[in-house]
Amino acid sequence: MSFQSINNPEPLLISPPLYPPLVLRSTKNGMFGAKRQAESQWGPCQPCTRFQSPQGLNQDYVKWQIHEGIDLEGEAGECVFAAYAGTVVDVSISAGGAKGNITIDHHETGLGLVSRYLHLDGNSICHSTGAMVTKGQVLASLSSAPQDPHLHFELRNVIDPAAGRFWGDKNSIPMDPTRLLYRWEAQVLSKQSAGGAVNVNHLGTSEVNDIELFQARTSDSQIYSIPLYEPMTESERYLITIFEKAFDTGRQVEIEYRDSVYFGNHRIPVSVRIA
Repeated sequence: MSFQSINNPEPLLISPPLYPPLVLRSTKNGMFGAKRQAESQWGPCQPCTRFQSPQGLNQDYVKWQIHEGIDLEGEAGECVFAAYAGTVVDVSISAGGAKGNITIDHHETGLGLVSRYLHLDGNSICHSTGAMVTKGQVLASLSSAPQDPHLHFELRNVIDPAAGRFWGDKNSIPMDPTRLLYRWEAQVLSKQSAGGAVNVNHLGTSEVNDIELFQARTSDSQIYSIPLYEPMTESERYLITIFEKAFDTGRQVEIEYRDSVYFGNHRIPVSVRIA
């Protein structure tokens, strides 16, 4: 009996929330799932063992928070775009308008999720609650309020769309958009040829902006990197296998690549063929 192979579903085709090239903010706590320290008051609950209180603040304690989105580097005044079509369900603007946030519901397009955009210039927000937006439509511009302007971008899977604030912590689960945005960029960057067959002289791993990369150095002193950031694609695993085979056998390879700054400056191998 023959069996039909089942392919993994294609990831959601996303529109980038900032104008490319996209760059992950080069701080570890800007990554999805990063731990961040925060302060909170203990109120009537007294400190327990292994308790840490900020110096000089005997009514506060240190707690850990989880970063539920990613931070993308940008410049104040840069346009922010809708990742998918949907309805604006929440707009918040600080006093004076220096900061603002937008939340968009994408249920009507069948995606079952919401997207959130934080650190906007509140005075530049050009949509109100209830407005319909299209994929890639301008929402606002980045605020100059943070010392290092950046966009905090979230995608959340909704559990209960009937709840009042269904995009909040109680009724939605954050999902990691890192790979979705990287996949988009990898598809639109121009492809280049390394120019002729080369030897693979060295294999290893390295960290760029706290992201672990598989790296292959070739005889023309070029370094090709593949992010080991899960979930990896089958294509990425296959490219690593070819590099390893060429290194073990001493065979030359022909490489096509794209230049990227998403995980830091590196060359993304698109195709690797043993010559």
